[in-house]
Amino acid sequence: MTIEKANQVYDILVTSCGAPEPDRESFVFDQTGDSPAREWRFQGTLGFGGKFWGDTFNVSCYRSLKPT
Repeated sequence: MTIEKANQVYDILVTSCGAPEPDRESFVFDQTGDSPAREWRFQGTLGFGGKFWGDTFNVSCYRSLKPT
């Protein structure tokens, strides 16, 4: 993935999933290298279980065990 595309993806993770802005550099680095991270975990509005899947461009998270 290009640096520009990685930043665009992270923009979506920030606005839609509450991913922390300070983690952007790490995400871009991990997604633009020779072997991009297949999965990238982030905290945000999805909690610790928020995960971006680089091979499918999907986001998932763990279900909360306590009622909301």
